[in-house]
Amino acid sequence: MQLNAGMAKLHPRFSAKYSYPLRRRLSTAEERRLVSEQETARCYYTAMRFEINQHLQIINQIYTLYLAGTTALFVASMSKEGNYNLLLLVPFLSLGAANLLGSRERNIGCIAAYCSNELDKILQKNGASITQWDNSFVLHELRYRNFNSDQVASLMLVAAPGIVAWAISIFKFYKLVDFPFPKFPLVFLGWLAGLVCICCTVLIIILTARYRKRMIDLHRSCQVSPWQ
Repeated sequence: MQLNAGMAKLHPRFSAKYSYPLRRRLSTAEERRLVSEQETARCYYTAMRFEINQHLQIINQIYTLYLAGTTALFVASMSKEGNYNLLLLVPFLSLGAANLLGSRERNIGCIAAYCSNELDKILQKNGASITQWDNSFVLHELRYRNFNSDQVASLMLVAAPGIVAWAISIFKFYKLVDFPFPKFPLVFLGWLAGLVCICCTVLIIILTARYRKRMIDLHRSCQVSPWQ
């Protein structure tokens, strides 16, 4: 500051033109370190947002492929010369889709928590007061309000086709076949495996929803409403 004042006395225009760059060059090591950390945090935040978008695109692709596959199995089994045992494949597809969707949703929750908690501590240093989207009260309030509807939608889109297909296959078997049941051990094993897949699918959806709700509650407990 004394150097700036002295140079300003010799050259009146020096203070207006060169004082800011000079202060930047003479800044402390702590300020330079903070600027470097915030720039790195912003790069990480951009990469994490891109990662979330990638997961969302993969989720849409999983839903598309799963619904297309189940529709094809229903159409093939209910055609004029269709085999209703093809419906036993639907619970397996449901279990696979539930695993893939659950892992993607958990990854999204972890990335959002990383951005809103760990990166936000660095971005909010030095008096910054901009609330990022992942740390927004409005976003987490919306997630909390839509929690039940999201869980019901997951059960309807992923678990329900497997349950319907499994029930139709049993109904059609008893309606069309007059042979004793022990003559069809593979069909029995298919029903048993389908039932196990259905139970696992519902369990995965419920556990994923509970994990998501726990993340939301953890954030809400540390957040104060801006309207209170």
